[in-house]
Amino acid sequence: MHHRPGGPARLPCLTVVFCHGGGWVLCGLDTHDRTCRALCRESGAVLVRVDCRLAPEARFPAAVEDA
Repeated sequence: MHHRPGGPARLPCLTVVFCHGGGWVLCGLDTHDRTCRALCRESGAVLVRVDCRLAPEARFPAAVEDA
């Protein structure tokens, strides 16, 4: 979002909720950080990253409920 100094801030009109890939077994917030930053930068949207417990330690549907 570009903002003119001294002018009113423009709020984004789009929110993206990002649940990382990995089939609820692999990956996490850190592994998809660059992707999330690029999505936010290029879209101008507010991006919310969701972290979740992973299998096999957390059995289904733990990750889905976390998200």
